[in-house]
Amino acid sequence: LLDQGVPLYWYDDVPLSHPAFAATQLLAVEGIWEGEPGTLHFAPGQPLTLGEGTRLVAGAARAIRRWQNSPGARSAGSDAAGLQPEPQDAAAPLRWAAAATLIADAIPGAAVPPHPGDSHAATRADLALWLGRLLREAIESGADL
Repeated sequence: LLDQGVPLYWYDDVPLSHPAFAATQLLAVEGIWEGEPGTLHFAPGQPLTLGEGTRLVAGAARAIRRWQNSPGARSAGSDAAGLQPEPQDAAAPLRWAAAATLIADAIPGAAVPPHPGDSHAATRADLALWLGRLLREAIESGADL
């Protein structure tokens, strides 16, 4: 359905033509990145904090493991649950280098997409595209089991 442009989750600021449309939909349906109460906005251009990024990466890692372990659907590994920023760092902007480290630690073998530089702040759309691609790969490979 996503490949056909059918919305499965409603965000009013991520239209069908947005590059992150399918990724935001998939992450929301999987329960990894659902909308905030009281709004239909995803805010794709907004930067993320390290705390938000850590929570989202851990959720994606759990879902990816679940799909990769199909049909048995064993529980996620402990390394995804172990992602935890220091309290003083949780509100810091999520930089590409930090996002790459989080993903590499939680999802071994995950490819790092091209990016504007390690110190560049990752936006919500940036991380959604990255995690959505990894999740979709896991779903497609899990479906082949």
